[in-house]
Amino acid sequence: MIELSIDDGVGRVTLNAPERLNALGPDDLRALDTAYAEAEAAGV
Repeated sequence: MIELSIDDGVGRVTLNAPERLNALGPDDLRALDTAYAEAEAAGV
């Protein structure tokens, strides 16, 4: 799971899939791209 948090103008993307050792698959890469787009839209 990809989690985005924004606090005081700082964006943090966290990988949270310990059962998969945070390995990235195609769905995760799309979620990561979405998180980056959301951060950019928020101005961070």
